[in-house]
Amino acid sequence: MLIFTLLNGKTILHTGDFRATPAMESYPIFWNKDIHTVYLDTTYCNPRYDFPTQDQSLEMALYLLRQKKQEVEKAGHSFSSVLIVCGTYTIGKEKFLLGIARRVGCSVWASSEKATVISAVEGHVFNMPPPQTCQLHALPMRDLTYENNFAKETIVNQRAISEKNSSERKRVKARLIQYAMRACTGSSVWQVCCGFARPSVVNGSKRFFRGLDSFKGTFNEVVAFKPSGWENGKNSTIEKDKVTIHGIPYSEHSSFSEMVRFIKYLKPKLVVPTVDISGGVKSVQKYFPCPLVYKEDDTHQTRVTDYFSMQRQQVPAVT
Repeated sequence: MLIFTLLNGKTILHTGDFRATPAMESYPIFWNKDIHTVYLDTTYCNPRYDFPTQDQSLEMALYLLRQKKQEVEKAGHSFSSVLIVCGTYTIGKEKFLLGIARRVGCSVWASSEKATVISAVEGHVFNMPPPQTCQLHALPMRDLTYENNFAKETIVNQRAISEKNSSERKRVKARLIQYAMRACTGSSVWQVCCGFARPSVVNGSKRFFRGLDSFKGTFNEVVAFKPSGWENGKNSTIEKDKVTIHGIPYSEHSSFSEMVRFIKYLKPKLVVPTVDISGGVKSVQKYFPCPLVYKEDDTHQTRVTDYFSMQRQQVPAVT
C-alpha cells in the first residue's frame, strides 16, 4: 500500500490489490492518521462475496487432502501416488501453494517463471527438483479445465481408427487415461496428460503419446485446486477419469466484510473504487461510512501517478 502526505497536509492511501485483515489496524502508520481519501481495491465489493479468511480456505484444501489420503490408504495405496495440482497466476496464490507444501511435507514443481516469483516471495532461491519427484505442481489457473479433454484427434492418428470401430476407440481412450495418470515429466507434458492443455500444447502431443511407454509410473490420480474468490458459494467439484478439481474460495483481494471493516477503521472522508462495482456505488454505499466516488463522478479527480510528476526546472543555456 502507498501513503501520500501532500504539502497541504492531506493524506491519501492507495491500497493497490490487497487483502484487508484486522492485523492492519495495529500498523503504527495508521495511528493518529487523518486519511482524507482511500483508493480502495473493490474487486469483491458486493455482500455476496464474503468468503473465508486465507487460513480457513487453506484448511478446506487440507481437509480434502486428508480425506483423499484416508481413501487411497484404505485401498492399499500410498498417498504419494496422488499428484496435487494448484492453480496459480503469474503473480498470485503463492501463499496457498506453499501452505499446502509445508503442511503436506512435499516438494513443489513449477515453471521457471513461477519459480522466479516463488523465490521473490520466499526471499531465497527456490530450488526445484525434477517434476516426477514433486508431489505438488503449480499450473496456470486457466489450464485447470476439462476443455479439449485428451483431444484424441490430435493425439491419435484418426486414419488408423475406423469411425465404426467404437470398441477400438474406447480401448485407445482407456490407454490414454492409464498412461496419463502415470506419467509426469514436465509442464507441457503434464498439461496434456490431464487434459488441461490448450490447443497450442496439444498440437505437440503425438510425440508425447509415442514416448509414454518409457515413463516410469509415479502418480495414479490427481487432486487439483482452483483457489479463487470467484469460487465463493459454488461448492464446485469436478471428478472425471481419476482427476478431481476442487474450487476453493481463496483470494488475495479483500472480501466484502473485510474491506468495509477496514474503511470503518480508517474513517476517511472519501473512498475511490479502483475496480468497477457491479450494480454501481449506490448498491453498496449504505455499508460504508463515507461517500464512494468514481473517477468520472469527480471532475477534480487526480491519478496516483500525478503525485510522482516532477517540476520542470529552467536550465541555463550553454554559451
